[in-house]
Amino acid sequence: MHFFLWMADSKPSQARNSREHCWICIRDHPQEYGRPLILFAIARGIGAPLSLDPATTNQTYAHFARI
Repeated sequence: MHFFLWMADSKPSQARNSREHCWICIRDHPQEYGRPLILFAIARGIGAPLSLDPATTNQTYAHFARI
């Protein structure tokens, strides 16, 4: 992710927007935070969460959750 200062001669119509999907890993969270609703709420602070990985969904993970 790159951020740039706004310049007076910037042309938003010529800007190239792109989106990438990536996994967010939340480590050492309390077990009470392992519910999908809570994990999605935490992930919304970074972006728009799409899904949980299978280990997180089945709660067979060790000390992290992947969103």
